Amino acid sequence: MNIIYNDYKKGMDDTGESAVSFNVFRNSFKSFNLAFHKPKKDKCGLCESIKNKTASGDMNATDRESYLTYMNEKYATYAEYKEDTKETKENASLIVASFDLQRVLTTPHSDSTLMYYARKYAFYNLTVYENRNGRGTCYVWGECDGRKGSTEISTCVSLWLQDIDKELGEHQQLDIVLYCDNCPGQNKNRCMFSMLYHNCQKLPGVRSIQLKFLLTGHTYMGAHTVHSTIATFIKKRTIMAPSQWPFVIEMARTNPSPLLVRKLEYSDFEDWESLQDNYFPKTLDCEGNRIRWSALREIKFTKGYKCAEIWYSSYTKDISRTDMLKRRSFDQIQVYRAYSKKRLISEAKFKDLMNLCKKMVIPKNFHEEYSSLPHSVQEHDHLDESDEEDGTQE
Repeated sequence: MNIIYNDYKKGMDDTGESAVSFNVFRNSFKSFNLAFHKPKKDKCGLCESIKNKTASGDMNATDRESYLTYMNEKYATYAEYKEDTKETKENASLIVASFDLQRVLTTPHSDSTLMYYARKYAFYNLTVYENRNGRGTCYVWGECDGRKGSTEISTCVSLWLQDIDKELGEHQQLDIVLYCDNCPGQNKNRCMFSMLYHNCQKLPGVRSIQLKFLLTGHTYMGAHTVHSTIATFIKKRTIMAPSQWPFVIEMARTNPSPLLVRKLEYSDFEDWESLQDNYFPKTLDCEGNRIRWSALREIKFTKGYKCAEIWYSSYTKDISRTDMLKRRSFDQIQVYRAYSKKRLISEAKFKDLMNLCKKMVIPKNFHEEYSSLPHSVQEHDHLDESDEEDGTQE
């Protein structure tokens, strides 16, 4: 609003006329029922490119054909998502859910300018949202307990699958359909696929697991609504320590039910990444074609079936199959812990947090929590795995 007012004032000065006050200008602006557009978090690169090419007249026949194929895929994916959501409400043996990692929750979380330039402790939240009943389960952990990579995400989904299996009655079996985005470092990788296959064969109540990837920039998952609710709830709240996050997240939603929060420690994470060569040793499918991992739209595992079914398009539904478990039998494979001890934070980050404690920006009752964080001068601040989606189209 200030920028618009300054432009207005400059225009009035150029014409030699008197400008109204800022308050009068703001009230007049609001009377037109106008608002500032806030861009969405995710935008489709292809859609933006086509929009700009159309505006500049640079659109050619190849672009039109590519865009038409993409739009067919977009509408087919959305229709499939709607159909799965409808079916899960009518079919008791089908569970449809989505999962996503929320943006990093930095701690301390406050509007104080004293915290603006200080390095903060990272806290993570992986949410699983069940479409049938709106139940949301949040798996949370701090950066000393784990990263935000494929092993951590796979562990969270594995724990959710195990919880679902425990809720089932005797002899009851489920088909599970999961939706997520295209982030290759977290979701679309052999680590995740290995975990899903392992649980499909191991859990008695799971008959099949199907993982479907929504198009980049066109994700519409229930997990996003949970993250939006949490973001709104904490917007004007102060969270001073990592230990407060589970309680804050639990209170963020009341309808249709409070969020279920499970705090994870370093010992809870399982090393699924080390198993991927046992389950996915090949790069070719059963027909001898190269498996295009980045182009996958769906992958399905069925109990007692040693092949994964793969779809590269939700529109054409052409199916491919790849053999699993080439090196050892299923019974010989064990899942080990990913970490034997807590991870370290950098000395620089630790000093920044201690400085906030020293200045009493962080209340005294939280000082011990921060002073006990493991740290080392050999540990450097680094970027964790990217949570950007893979927009590659093959």
